[in-house]
Amino acid sequence: MNILIAGLKRLLANIIRIGIVSDVDLANGLCRVKMGNLKTDWLNWLTLRAGRVRFWSAPSLGEQVMVISIGGVQRGGDWTEGVK
Repeated sequence: MNILIAGLKRLLANIIRIGIVSDVDLANGLCRVKMGNLKTDWLNWLTLRAGRVRFWSAPSLGEQVMVISIGGVQRGGDWTEGVK
């Protein structure tokens, strides 16, 4: 039972994390974020509009961001823009 609780705590702790943008792929609208020793897979960044009219602002290398990982899986997820 303690192993199950420890696993759930780890997942909960990883739902929202702070990291630094390490790579940007402007052509595909993706980036990678470094959080400690972990580097995420390519992530989408959240946009203000994502329907027929799209508006987005690419992140900068070294920008601090908040990664939101539904389910707590650190290597995936999306991120919100800039955290100061």
